[in-house]
Amino acid sequence: MSKQSKRLFSRIENYERGKLTRAEEVLLFSELLESGMVWRLKGKSGHYGARAMELIKEGVLEEPLAQKVLGNHDWRASQDLDVSEE
Repeated sequence: MSKQSKRLFSRIENYERGKLTRAEEVLLFSELLESGMVWRLKGKSGHYGARAMELIKEGVLEEPLAQKVLGNHDWRASQDLDVSEE
């Protein structure tokens, strides 16, 4: 496992333990949202996806453009689709 992955998992563990500041939580969810990982993490009954949506609705995070266009949450799984207008 890479150092970057270890740091990410450490931050996820700290989030689950309630040890992150609000700023650290926002940074974590920003990274999880951009990578698409937020939709694959199960947590407590889909908690990660639900929390990401709360942060988007609060205006703290921005929904990735591809997610808006494709209309699904696991937008990385669909990234090979051609969505250009012809």
